[in-house]
Amino acid sequence: MYNKQDFQKIYSNLEALLKTESGDPLICSLYECKNAPGATTFVCTDGSTELHVAEACNIASVVKSLELILSLPQTDDDCEDFSEIMLLRLDVLREYIRDLLGDTYTQEQDAERLVRNWAGFLKHPRGFALAHRCDFEWEDAEGILRLDNEAVKEFGRIRQNDDKDRAKEKYRNNPVEVILPTVDEIESFFKVCQNRMQAAIEKYR
Repeated sequence: MYNKQDFQKIYSNLEALLKTESGDPLICSLYECKNAPGATTFVCTDGSTELHVAEACNIASVVKSLELILSLPQTDDDCEDFSEIMLLRLDVLREYIRDLLGDTYTQEQDAERLVRNWAGFLKHPRGFALAHRCDFEWEDAEGILRLDNEAVKEFGRIRQNDDKDRAKEKYRNNPVEVILPTVDEIESFFKVCQNRMQAAIEKYR
C-alpha cells in the first residue's frame, strides 16, 4: 500500500502532467474545440449561447476527484485506506479517455493495461475478499501469498469469469501481501493519459 510520501509524489505528478500552467485540467482545452464529439451549443434564456463540451467537463471532474483523493489523507494509514479507491478512479480516467478518442484510440499501452487489470481484480475480488491483509511483519509469517502486478496480469489473461473466480479462491482465508503499482508506474500512466488528451485536443481543434 502507499504512504503519505507516495501520495504526495503521485499528486505532484498528476499536477505536472494532467494540469495546465494556469491550474486547469489539461482536458479543459477541449472547450476550444467545436468539433469535439460532445460539443453542444446551448441557447440561454437571454438569447446568448454557450458551448459546452461534455468530455472536457467529465474528464476534468475525474482529474479533480483524483486530486481530492490524493490530498485528503493525513497519515500513512489514511493513504492505505485510499489506495485501492485511487486505483479504481485511475481506471475510470482510462475509460473516459478511451471513449473520448473513439475509433482513433490506438493500441492499449502497458501502463493502461496495468491499471485496467488492477481495477478489474479489485472490483471482482471473490476469494480475495476473505484474504488476511492485516499489516504485520510478512517475513515472519508462513505461506504468504503475493498479489502484485504479475498476479493481476495473469488474472487479466484468463478469459472466462468462472475460471477467474476459481483462481481467486487461493486467497480465501490465507495471508496475502499486496504490492500495488509503484509511484513511477502510476507516473507512466499519467504520461499516457497526457499524450492521449493532447492527441484528442489536436484532433478536434
